[in-house]
Amino acid sequence: MDYTMEDTQDTIDDLEWLRRAFSARTDTMTLFTTEVQKICSAALDASNIRHAPITSRVKSWESAHGSLLRRQHERILIQRLKSLVESKGRRWEEYARETGLSLNSQDTKLPDGSEDMLATLHDFSGVRISLYFPGDLEKVAAVLEQRFDIVRRTDKGHRSGIDVQSLEERFRSLEDPKNTNQSTLHSKRPQQSIRTFTGYKATHFVVRLRDEYLADINKFGWMDVVGEIQVGTLVMHVWSEIEHDMIYKPLDSQGAEVSEDEKRILDVINGIVLTGEAALRQLEVSTAKRLNKRAEDDEIMASSHYELATWVEKYFETPGKSLEGVGSEWGPLEKVFTILKAAGRRKHIEVTQLIDYAARKTSSRRQLPEEMIWGLCEIQAVDSKWDKPNTSTSPASIAKEARLCALHLVHSINLAMYLDVVEEFLGLAPLPCQVSFSSFLDILHPGQPQYSSIGTAFNIIKCCRAVIDYQFSSTLAKVATQLPTINEVGSFTESGVPRTPPVPGILTRLFPVEQDAEEGKKLDDTGELYHVLDLIDLYVSSEGQSDKAVIWDLLTAQPLNAESKNQNRDRFFVPAQNPGDMPFGRWRLAHTVQVNIEKINSNDVSQETDPNQMRLKTPDGVLRLAYHLYPREQWEDVGKALYVIKGLRHISRKRLRQENDQLAVTQ
Repeated sequence: MDYTMEDTQDTIDDLEWLRRAFSARTDTMTLFTTEVQKICSAALDASNIRHAPITSRVKSWESAHGSLLRRQHERILIQRLKSLVESKGRRWEEYARETGLSLNSQDTKLPDGSEDMLATLHDFSGVRISLYFPGDLEKVAAVLEQRFDIVRRTDKGHRSGIDVQSLEERFRSLEDPKNTNQSTLHSKRPQQSIRTFTGYKATHFVVRLRDEYLADINKFGWMDVVGEIQVGTLVMHVWSEIEHDMIYKPLDSQGAEVSEDEKRILDVINGIVLTGEAALRQLEVSTAKRLNKRAEDDEIMASSHYELATWVEKYFETPGKSLEGVGSEWGPLEKVFTILKAAGRRKHIEVTQLIDYAARKTSSRRQLPEEMIWGLCEIQAVDSKWDKPNTSTSPASIAKEARLCALHLVHSINLAMYLDVVEEFLGLAPLPCQVSFSSFLDILHPGQPQYSSIGTAFNIIKCCRAVIDYQFSSTLAKVATQLPTINEVGSFTESGVPRTPPVPGILTRLFPVEQDAEEGKKLDDTGELYHVLDLIDLYVSSEGQSDKAVIWDLLTAQPLNAESKNQNRDRFFVPAQNPGDMPFGRWRLAHTVQVNIEKINSNDVSQETDPNQMRLKTPDGVLRLAYHLYPREQWEDVGKALYVIKGLRHISRKRLRQENDQLAVTQ
């Protein structure tokens, strides 16, 4: 049998067309793969399944070319082997079954031209899920079936089901005149291809996105796109990397073969891996027993959200109780655990009390965690240590109440961000009265809380109450307003800055920041506000006048777009150390990359402001806000910077309008 890989290359009708078609799809496949990876990560996290970080890749042309040639070569060999077997008077299906050649229709059908050949590349897009425990495989399968349309599921169990080398050996054996028809046709696969162990073991899913993920017009091109999701244990995937990427793949690219010694060594390692998987199954059972045993101790504290899930499952094993959606996704159980840990309420007896409360409202796995943390609000409300709203009209009392309300709102907004319901809060704008964001920062500062007038403090109270007293329909939104009220948890703090929660920049969507009075109009969007503050910082840090050209380039070459405007969600105002001559508390604008959920300390919110300590008269709007970010000696440069930026913004917008008008005329 002298059929070679070079002969297979000749069967591809147009290799250059194939390469161009592949390259044209690469960008689409990259975006598609990222989306699939994101969906898998969210689904597995919500399902409480332990796994290593999910990885993904899109095949390169070199890898795809090799795969396509190999698959084409295998299919041609199978077609020729089938003809040879049938010429000797045997049924092909019987021969394949008796010799252990596991095949399906996709393995034997030859592609009809290059386009059909490219369509067979189902692993163009690849996502890998590596599990710690083998017993979680079917849980993952159930999750994937809920999130994707499953085109095909393949349980990989033996590498040599289809193997070019074994197929060629079968040919040689059948064509050898020394062998009789009967002995050859009934023989098993060649001896040197036999393994003691089963080889690579995992489950591969070829998936397509469901319609709900394709509603966005930008994703319409993904309608017929498929990708492969590989699900197996972490140890099996590591062994697969060694076998395939380090041994077989390099040799395939050189047209060489793996030696028998290497095969035997890989077989031994595979046996060790399979033994490890068996041990992991036993460990999984033993761990479950240990967690169940721990749940018998009322004073034991949950160590993770996985143990929290075990307690919930055990609770619903009681006769007469049932948890709906077994095998489906949980609600925000990991966030529930974080909140309970911060609140110091994760003992088994306390958690059981919350589960019992939630179970009276729902038996849904998805809804139960939300009801548990709402139960924390309901059950512990009697222990509230926050000061109640007072009716005193003294300046000191009004100032204290304004500060408490402002802190309560900040804690609520930060918790809403943590629980992914912040848009429900921001959708309440406009508020019943006007309070500038700078005034809000003034009364919030932990070192120098101040206000400009009793009227300003009173308006802050009204605005904050309008939000935190709103009757939200969402359970999680209600949790965000109630947890700080009962002095439980809510401090969303920057790492290393304890008990001084950063003020999220998105609050500027509730409290407006206006331009200077001479311009007389608001900024177009809060995203533009942070763009302007960034330009001021560039100007000040670059010693002013010499950097007009740089600012001009930023304003004209990078026009504000939707993506840049949404960056304000990641910006926080963090209290900074105050120089002695500052008229009000200084802040710094930062990207908070790591945050901690902490329990609120009532001592941190009871500080009174001095009603007689009035701050100096400063401008309103962006300039006033910018003054909060710099020491007083830099205020002159800050003012110059804003003057330069305003002029450049005006010119650039006028020029852009002119360019748009010219473009319209030419069209």
